[in-house]
Order: sequence, then C-alpha cells, then structure tokens
Amino acid sequence: MTNLKRSKSERDSEVNAPSGEEESYPWGLRLHLEEPEIEKLGIDAVEVGATLDITAKVKVTSFSSHEDGKENRRSIEMQVTDLILPTSDSREDRMYGKSK
Repeated sequence: MTNLKRSKSERDSEVNAPSGEEESYPWGLRLHLEEPEIEKLGIDAVEVGATLDITAKVKVTSFSSHEDGKENRRSIEMQVTDLILPTSDSREDRMYGKSK
C-alpha cells in the first residue's frame, strides 16, 4: 500500500492550492459519501478521525501524458464504481453482497 501524503516541499510547490490553504493530500483523493451510499454500504456510524481500510473498484475514464521539455506530467481520472467498507456484516456479505 502506498501512502499518498505529500511532503512539505511538494505542498509548498503546489501552484493550484488556494492561498493560505495547505492540504496534506492532493485534491481528488477525498471521497464524499451521502445517505444513499452510506445505507448501501451498511454503515450505521463511524467515528471522526477513525482510520478504515477500503477496497474499491474503479473505471479509468481518462489518462493523459504531457511533455513540455522540462518535465513529464501524467494524470489518471478514475470513477469509483464499487466500494467495500468494514461493517458488522460478515466478510462474505461485504465482498459478494447480502443474499436475499
């Protein structure tokens, strides 16, 4: 597993960050789930600050590569399509869905 937290020098060189705002992780790595998704995942509540392991399936929607003579820049856009978060359900239910 790779930790994507940015170093101080990476944060200092970020040109797109709003003035005065310093984020440890780059834009785009934060997931925001609302009631329908929370319910589908079977989550009752989570503690703010808790660390959870997730498993996700994503669809690559874009890949680009640019070279300007000084540096190469690449980007990947992905749409999360499936997500597993820990709940009180069994591991089998989380991985394969609840049987009806």
